[in-house]
Amino acid sequence: MNNGYLGWRIQNATADEADIDIFDVIGDPWEGITAKDFVTELRAITASKINLHINSPGGYVDDALAMYTAIQQHPADVTAYIESVAASAASFVAMAADKVVIAKNAKIMIHDAHGLAIGNAGDLRALADYLDEESQNIATIYADKTGGEADAWREAMQANDGLGTTYRGQAAVDAKLADELMATVSRRNLTPMRAAAYIKSRDAGRTMSQGNLDRMHEALTALDTVHEAVCDMGDGCPMEDTEDRLEDTHPIPAFDLGAAIREAVADLKT
Repeated sequence: MNNGYLGWRIQNATADEADIDIFDVIGDPWEGITAKDFVTELRAITASKINLHINSPGGYVDDALAMYTAIQQHPADVTAYIESVAASAASFVAMAADKVVIAKNAKIMIHDAHGLAIGNAGDLRALADYLDEESQNIATIYADKTGGEADAWREAMQANDGLGTTYRGQAAVDAKLADELMATVSRRNLTPMRAAAYIKSRDAGRTMSQGNLDRMHEALTALDTVHEAVCDMGDGCPMEDTEDRLEDTHPIPAFDLGAAIREAVADLKT
């Protein structure tokens, strides 16, 4: 489903495996992800496995809590993939998944709840108490995920002069906020090739794309075929005279082109 895709979407909702992208602010009704829309569409997913892809700076606590609860209650097996950042409210949305996987260079960032208020001293004191209660509640989510103590997580949320704590890649796994690092996909369509046109340099270890390697292989095979056909004409190999002249006029050893080509082709085949 495409939700006027600005920063989130659900794909393959009725297949065996569904994908959800959370790539924007949580709770922003204009450009982000609201709990109302998210939960409505999440409940429509019948897939047995959900891949929850996260790259979000966070957002509103109440919306994120509703999303957290909805993910926890969904019967599918949910894996959260933190692909760049799960900060603030997005960090505890990720904790709802059955498994959390983080990219080596991605991060989870946690901090105390923030708020704005206009009013008298009593209003501001009430806001402070409310923020403390919300932050402690969020700390219990991290504790539930990691098996740690909520007070210890609250300290991490208040660390660095109130800025909070960031856990990147392996640090998130070590803290048990993530279960494992995302597997690194090796580059495909590349194969090693030796520069075998010159025998002495064939261990240089040059690299060539598979397409270019195939074309080089075909060209060398064709050249080898031409060489063998010429040398089978009955008068010996015409290249031998060339090799003799080179040996007479230049202080370099004679070079058997046919043998070099055949060896290059054999090298390519392996």
